[in-house]
Amino acid sequence: MADYKQLASGILRHVGGTENVQSLVHCATRLRFQLKDGAKFDTEELKKTKGVMGAMFTGGQYQVIIGPDVHHVYEELIAETGLTGGTVDRVEADDLKGQKPKMPERAMDTLSSLFTPAIAAITGAAMVKVLLVLLTMAGLLDAASPTYSLLSIAGDAPFLFLPVILAYTSSVRFGVDPMVGLTIGFMMVHPNYTAMVNAGEPISMFGFLPVTLATYTSTVIPVVLVIYAASWVQKLADKASPKVIKFFFRPMLTLLIMTPLTYCIVGPLGNLVGQGLEAVLSVFQNNAPWFLPIFFGAFGPVVIMLGMHYAVTIPLALAAIEAFGYDMLGPGFLVANIAQGAAAFAVALQAKDKSFKSLAVSTGCSALLGTTEPALYGVNLRLKKPLIASVIGGLAGGIVCGFAGVKRIVFGPTGLTSIAIFIDDNITHITTKDAASFVTEEMQELHPCYVLAPQLPERYTAAGESPADEQSAKGWTDEEVQEALMETIEEIAGTNGNVDMDRIYITGHFMGALGVWGMIAAYPDVFAAAVPISGLWDGSVDDLVDLPIWIFHGEKDEVVPVDRETMLRDRLEELGGNVRMTIYTDEDFAAAGVTDPHGANVPAYSNQEMFDWMFDQKRN
Repeated sequence: MADYKQLASGILRHVGGTENVQSLVHCATRLRFQLKDGAKFDTEELKKTKGVMGAMFTGGQYQVIIGPDVHHVYEELIAETGLTGGTVDRVEADDLKGQKPKMPERAMDTLSSLFTPAIAAITGAAMVKVLLVLLTMAGLLDAASPTYSLLSIAGDAPFLFLPVILAYTSSVRFGVDPMVGLTIGFMMVHPNYTAMVNAGEPISMFGFLPVTLATYTSTVIPVVLVIYAASWVQKLADKASPKVIKFFFRPMLTLLIMTPLTYCIVGPLGNLVGQGLEAVLSVFQNNAPWFLPIFFGAFGPVVIMLGMHYAVTIPLALAAIEAFGYDMLGPGFLVANIAQGAAAFAVALQAKDKSFKSLAVSTGCSALLGTTEPALYGVNLRLKKPLIASVIGGLAGGIVCGFAGVKRIVFGPTGLTSIAIFIDDNITHITTKDAASFVTEEMQELHPCYVLAPQLPERYTAAGESPADEQSAKGWTDEEVQEALMETIEEIAGTNGNVDMDRIYITGHFMGALGVWGMIAAYPDVFAAAVPISGLWDGSVDDLVDLPIWIFHGEKDEVVPVDRETMLRDRLEELGGNVRMTIYTDEDFAAAGVTDPHGANVPAYSNQEMFDWMFDQKRN
């Protein structure tokens, strides 16, 4: 569409003119209006307008579907109406005439308005992470390099500081001063507060109000509830502030009231709601992981038509990835999008009209890349049968993904260009976790070795299970798991003739340290040395007298108290074992730039002496 100005004018005319527009935002393909008088939204005339693929009232919003060129039309509308770009003004229910949204629609509209402005940052960062995965897999970028680390910051920032982003969008939505809202968002992820959470020591405000030490980084629900509460507090602060000093007294009073509300009441309440959502998701992801890919594979187009793909699926996906490290909604939308594109291409093959054939091809390509509205509304829905075919195709793809256990590891667009976000293999764990210390060029030159980063089966890593609990060791004492790991080691040795079976080493941190103790207890004669870090073990170590072991632990570790491993050291020393132990103090952690006393893995895996000692050991 070349004449975006003409299209914008036509749309504005059919939504009641400038004076009827309360607010306007856009997503990847749609203009989303809040109108003062919904009766002036002329759906039929909008659908007849050239360049418009559809129009509807859904999710509490009046939506006009444009396609990939939506931002051009949006800019023309902003210029013509004089609205502030991207701002979602608060719409009071009493100000709306005509069709008033019902409660569910208002809730959907609210959620959509919170996430729509953040989509660019979230998807852009997600694609940076996709690029990093591809570059490291191709060997074009070293995961231990500063370049990788800095690009990782760009990819992680919107997710780590998601509460700050949502604090801003929520403030705009609920009528809170955006800078005050941002301040509250930063409060929830402030390093000092994070340090208090990591310390785990009970604290209170004013000596009597207990603080719930919840982690708010990467969360969604707590900050939304907090900012909503701030909207009412700000009103009270406004009334209580003398006019002469209101410019500083109102924000000061708002922050003073919101600080205890955030840390002691509303934030913890949001955290409980989030935990409830995670519990519901865990039912599906742990007990019926096939359900979500099948459901969204088949009914993804319906979710999009209802306008729920931003309001519902994004919070669910982000919550799942934060809780479990993956989500099962993404595979469903991936196959649904591909099915939409395939249906559009099939139409293009059969279409006689050149213009419609061109539309089907272009929208089909867009669908394969992850944006399906143009194909859905411009082609498939119009002809009906292609839509039915895409639902059947999405269902078939969802069945395959569901029973094959396909997961989305990183949140991002679901299209062919982002297929790497569905790759779940050891490469990611080797290049981004502690194992990365072993695969740097310097380390491989000094101590060439093969690196294996095993993971426990999902049945042992369910959400809510504390790795510090004694029962968490059950995964590494499962004979099936231990045998599978030994078979993998033997397979690597069998396919690579240069593996020295007398120099097999094992190390791990936290839950990985449980694996170290479990494996060396089960196979004491296999390994040449072991380095457990911040771990624990309740079994016997009497058979480990001849095995060189170097233990690392934080002196003030609250997650796994240091005495859980000092007892093991003392027993081995009593038996005359070859054991040594390094206990890191606060000064040691400070020198390593670590604030978490449970993070002994950072200085341990930066200790060249440990590596040299380990690789010097030989079985027997």
